[in-house]
Amino acid sequence: MSPRAAARTLQHGVSVNAYKQRPFARSLVLLEHLTDQLGGRYGELLRRLSESAAEGGGFIDALLSRAGRTLPDAKLRQYDANIRRHAARIAQNRPEFRLTYFQWLAALLTEMALDALKSGADAWLRALEARRQTFAPLLSQYTAQDLRKLACFMATGSGKTLLLHLNLLQFLDYKLFEPDNILLLTPNEALSAQHRAELDQSGLGGASVRVVEITKFYVDSVDSRRPKKGESEPVSRFEGPNLLLVDEGHQGGTSKTETEGERRWRAIREALAEGNTPENRGFVFEYSATFAQMAAGDPALYDEYAKCVVADFGYARFHGDGYGKDFRILNAKARDGADLTLSAGLLSFYRQVLAADDAALVADYRLASPLWVALGKSVTADESDVAALLEFLDHASRDPVWLATQFERVRRDVALTQGALEGDPLEFGVLKDADARALAADAQRRLFGGAGRLRLHLLSDSEVGLRSTGAVDDRYCALVFVGEAGKFVEQARRAGKLDVGEPDKLAGSLFARIESDANLRFLIGAKKFVLGWSSWRVSAMALMNVGKDAGSEIVQMFGRGVRLRGKGMTLKRAGNAAPESVRLLETLYVFGVRADYLQAFVETLRHEGVARAVHFWPLREHAPPVDSLGLMTLAGDDVEFDGIVLPDPARDGARIALDGGLSLTVGMAGAAAVGTTSRQDYPIVGWLDDAELYGVALEWRRRNPTVRISLSPGLVTTLATECKVEANVGEMDDDTDPATALRCAALAAVCVTRALDNAANRSQREFYAARMKPTPLRVAGNPNFPSQDVDGQSMLAVRIEAETREDLVKEFRERIEAMQRGGLLRPETAAQMLALLTDNLGVGDVSARVQELLKLATVESAYDGTAPLSRFYFDQHLYAPLFVEQPFVERNGQLALFGNAESGVRLNPPALNEGEARFVHDLRSFWQAECKQPDWSDCEIFLLRNQSRTGLMFFTGAGFYPDFLLWLKRGDKQVLCFVEPKGLGRQWPEEKIKLLASLATQSPSDLPLRGFTVTSTQLAEIRSMRPEADAAWLAQRHVLLQDDPGHIRVILTALRQALP
Repeated sequence: MSPRAAARTLQHGVSVNAYKQRPFARSLVLLEHLTDQLGGRYGELLRRLSESAAEGGGFIDALLSRAGRTLPDAKLRQYDANIRRHAARIAQNRPEFRLTYFQWLAALLTEMALDALKSGADAWLRALEARRQTFAPLLSQYTAQDLRKLACFMATGSGKTLLLHLNLLQFLDYKLFEPDNILLLTPNEALSAQHRAELDQSGLGGASVRVVEITKFYVDSVDSRRPKKGESEPVSRFEGPNLLLVDEGHQGGTSKTETEGERRWRAIREALAEGNTPENRGFVFEYSATFAQMAAGDPALYDEYAKCVVADFGYARFHGDGYGKDFRILNAKARDGADLTLSAGLLSFYRQVLAADDAALVADYRLASPLWVALGKSVTADESDVAALLEFLDHASRDPVWLATQFERVRRDVALTQGALEGDPLEFGVLKDADARALAADAQRRLFGGAGRLRLHLLSDSEVGLRSTGAVDDRYCALVFVGEAGKFVEQARRAGKLDVGEPDKLAGSLFARIESDANLRFLIGAKKFVLGWSSWRVSAMALMNVGKDAGSEIVQMFGRGVRLRGKGMTLKRAGNAAPESVRLLETLYVFGVRADYLQAFVETLRHEGVARAVHFWPLREHAPPVDSLGLMTLAGDDVEFDGIVLPDPARDGARIALDGGLSLTVGMAGAAAVGTTSRQDYPIVGWLDDAELYGVALEWRRRNPTVRISLSPGLVTTLATECKVEANVGEMDDDTDPATALRCAALAAVCVTRALDNAANRSQREFYAARMKPTPLRVAGNPNFPSQDVDGQSMLAVRIEAETREDLVKEFRERIEAMQRGGLLRPETAAQMLALLTDNLGVGDVSARVQELLKLATVESAYDGTAPLSRFYFDQHLYAPLFVEQPFVERNGQLALFGNAESGVRLNPPALNEGEARFVHDLRSFWQAECKQPDWSDCEIFLLRNQSRTGLMFFTGAGFYPDFLLWLKRGDKQVLCFVEPKGLGRQWPEEKIKLLASLATQSPSDLPLRGFTVTSTQLAEIRSMRPEADAAWLAQRHVLLQDDPGHIRVILTALRQALP
């Protein structure tokens, strides 16, 4: 029996229905096994990495400090060094390229999987099978073939292509075998051309990768036939072993709706991967945004991909973590509702075009000129969807009275359409009360170039241009891009409903310039451009009969629309802090006519966890009001640093501490364990000659083209004399050993690079620090006071996105009942489990529980540590309550949190982590006990959480947002302190610690500043990394141990002494 057939049978007593009831994301065995070695669940690791990136820390730092991690430090550092080496190669021709946290985690897990397979396939197979049996027994048993595929489930716009490049370098690095062929398989020529260009840009054009459409192959078996047209090669020529990189991996992977061609594609891929003999079996990387949708329709595909997914960043996570555009969906069930639905879409699109008038804002947030994409299922049929879409646009372009009437209907009847809308309510802002006739006239001018008929001109075999007869110039405003353009135009001419002009053979390709020509407002077509097309412009979609049946086509088109560069090329939405016009342009509007799978797609997202119920918890502002307290904070200006960086060897020299004998791995060289009791500093002088050191500096300058830095050979040599590597005694002494010499050279290069980073960061930090001036603390417009848009009104609140988990409850209930029927559970035990299920918030409907808790929002309680909204109140914090990410209890005056429980809610702003919660708890406890004592009775304290990414920032390279602002005030005198609770077990953020400790010397004359790092890490653990650390050494650096009961007194005493 084939694996696919076996997957359809009953396994371990679990029905095939279990596949439908258990979300695909909850069955990813490989991902579960790998992330468990890193000390956490996949989603929780992503969150930690995201927080580390926001704080300017390295990704590896977030994992080195994790409790419960079983992967050794040396291995983790080795994997990280490999990833950084590959990323550096890709970045040579891509100056803006930086791995995102989810790309880095995907690369790390790939490292782990490839290393495990190379180290011992049999042991790796046993480990994964053992994990399957306990984690997802509904899946079929692991086989050796399952180990030869890794699948990356990543949303469109999340950087799959660059991850593919990195995966290629990783595979070649591990040398599982010498590939006979490296084939990058695509579904069409357009995508192939795009991949060739991307490989060239990454410097991998010479990596012997053959980019080829899968349609160029055929399986030359007895029962197969050679394609009738086009280039084609039999798969038997590719004996193997082959390395396959499959883009749009869902192609050929649909189930009941898959076409004969798609089934043939899948057979081709499997044959190329298997090779001609078992010994020639190859390896496959697959990339797709729609694995979850594909698996939802076929138990066999669910089974296959659940065992090989190594990256789970589909649209559910992509959207939930703030990446890509937000979306609104409105779908008319019948064609007779098309005009109202499409008119709502046109009015929304017009509003986006108006918002894009602010050129400065568009440039600042890396937005693009809005583009409407209309997609129909049929092109040349008697009832052509593409023709119907054009007829609507033609009517809107030529008839201002009709268009005004439609706009009026949309605004009047929009409340009646909200039941079909997915997302926040549709609204039209300033257009809501504007004169409909004026709106229609301006829309015709801006969208079509002027009121008039839309005339069709055949441009090529695949393109038809449209321009308004009333346009002031001869420009095209729309493009039809289809497979048989000539046939479509001729059919339109015969039908007589559209105005057909003469062919225009001189216009060239409009599709080729659609990204740059803002006059082109509309792109209309069918399936032709769904695959192999990327655009930042898509802001609205009109869909007619597309996705009427389940499939991945609608998801692919949806993915084209949500791509977003984001401010600073972060790929992320700016959120509520951005102006309304930015939020409008960072939203994709989707309007469908009989596009029923739109709703099915939203249901799939809900099943996978993206469609959450949204609630708002109102926050109570401090009494008396914050604006009346007279508190001062710091604020800079908008002047950008444009100075020349002058490296200072005395201040910028770098020091690298090797851990356990290994910090940097050159190539794939391993490392032997060495002693850790005695340490010494090694100067790097002599590890590279002066010319090599200067070469490293010039490479740094090339990699940082926006930094103006003054360099000379002599300066770089002097800078190197101030660089040191801390290692175990004797570790770097054998200069006759080639491996040691190679390692020393690599470390010297890292030191010089880091020293230049230090110089650039110091110069910018000094520049921005000099521009930070005291300013009164105000609530309005301050991102540290979370403002939410609730029913069109701004209010101080926390946004709560809560999972609705009825599907999970149903799944577990059915399992329990089945086990009872099968005699595996006694009736009383089953009853107890069902009762527990009902009460357990980790499994129940979290959204319903949140709604119950919201009734208590106006009732204050010092502590409520229960899930899913653990929180406490502290009168001295400038708003209340503060939420905590985990359930907690107070025992003997100490705060105890319960591990890494899944809460099922996402908060904005995020809840306090353990270190932050303990600090607030300790400060509250101290102040309640001491505020009336003589030392403190004439003082007041005020606390405010500083929001990561949007709050008060100190420049430290990537930016540093200390967690808390703490004021001590006596009369009209005050001092401001910045407090950073942080674990220091496996990392020592030297720059941040130095900055906080040095604030006293950088204080403005009228606002004394102080800073402290508070750590929950034990002194013994800190000393394993910094042996010189003792109480005095830490105190000198303003580092306080959170377990020291006197640490709050130390902070407040320092503040009291600093009062003017």
